[in-house]
Amino acid sequence: MTRSRASSRSTWICGWGGKQTAVWGPDKDTLFRETQTFLEIDRPRRLVTESTGSGPDGLEMTTRVEVTFEAQGDGTLMTVVQSGFPVPEVRDFFVAEVWQGAFARIEAYLKRARTDA
Repeated sequence: MTRSRASSRSTWICGWGGKQTAVWGPDKDTLFRETQTFLEIDRPRRLVTESTGSGPDGLEMTTRVEVTFEAQGDGTLMTVVQSGFPVPEVRDFFVAEVWQGAFARIEAYLKRARTDA
């Protein structure tokens, strides 16, 4: 039985104009890449990036991601607006799959951090 290993790495250069690049995939021949360029950092209220992603097929897409944070009771309301999708079907995929997975991972991280504190 052959077992493939997932691949993942991330590089950060923080600050306005800085970049964060993540590369991941099921194996070294099937990699996805995403580079976020920080356009606006207004701590603790707002973060704006330009996101350029590509897949193993060589197709590339660039979108703008605006994240705002607003105190709400004992928590924080996080709002994400991503624009610039080439077609509605890609946008809908991001709404139904990509962001739902991202929010689930953020929630799991925050729950772990709360129990570790």
